[in-house]
Amino acid sequence: MVSTPEQVEQTSFLALQAWLAGSPWRLSGGWFFIAGLAAAGAWVRSPLSWLTVALGLVLTGMLWGGLWTQLTANRWLPNAYTVRRPSLPYVTPRSPAGRMAGWHKPGVLGHLVRIGLPLIGLAALVAYLLGAEALLATAVLVVLVLVGAAAIRAGLDDLWNWLRGVVVAGLPFSLGILTLTAWPDQPRGLWLLGLASGYVLLAVASTNIAARGQDVTGLLVGVLGAAAIVGVLVVAKLPIAAVVTLLLAMPPLLAKSGRYQGRRGALQGWWLGAVLCSSLAFGFGIG
Repeated sequence: MVSTPEQVEQTSFLALQAWLAGSPWRLSGGWFFIAGLAAAGAWVRSPLSWLTVALGLVLTGMLWGGLWTQLTANRWLPNAYTVRRPSLPYVTPRSPAGRMAGWHKPGVLGHLVRIGLPLIGLAALVAYLLGAEALLATAVLVVLVLVGAAAIRAGLDDLWNWLRGVVVAGLPFSLGILTLTAWPDQPRGLWLLGLASGYVLLAVASTNIAARGQDVTGLLVGVLGAAAIVGVLVVAKLPIAAVVTLLLAMPPLLAKSGRYQGRRGALQGWWLGAVLCSSLAFGFGIG
């Protein structure tokens, strides 16, 4: 899939604009970062500044999400996001700097360089302010983005979706924990790994809901994700939280089976509620 210079110029800030235009209740990296902080017991087990929280939200929500969307998911976005958009004056494809770097030429590489490098640089700067864990996580994310870009251009949509689950849920949730403390010893560390796995599965299934509607594979993935989260809460002796989380996870699963007639666009809010409920209950021992 090759982008023309006009398409590259039109989508120069597509990622951040799409992020801002989306529903605030969707499953996104910023929410999973908050979930990681909650699961680690933020503000109770250890003090945490609001600046750290703000930087983490910008990194995991806007920059990581924007980098993934811009370089791997353009063809999944509505047409409304691909009309004329502004761009910085010195990084347009036909500017002197752009011509020296070859950005004015058609092709994927120019798109990756012109759009990806500024976002990666900004993400690295914010990650540096957060600490070594954030820098390492950002490096891992860049690798996942490059693999995701190759996957989407090769038509490997399922691989793209699984990588997206790690980018949206797994990495932000883990960074939220590591921002507060080192990864806990067993069994708590194993339980957190179980929560992270369940969140990744929900993120994968949520894309199937939006793209495919009723889908057996998506239903199975969603059921496994909900079961992993509820199972962790049960093993951690939080039965009330497990029941509430299960109830919150049910509407999207019913939608997958065709037994729910509500708006599909609102279903991610239910899973967001399940994520926040389970992480808060686990982190603070409620339930």
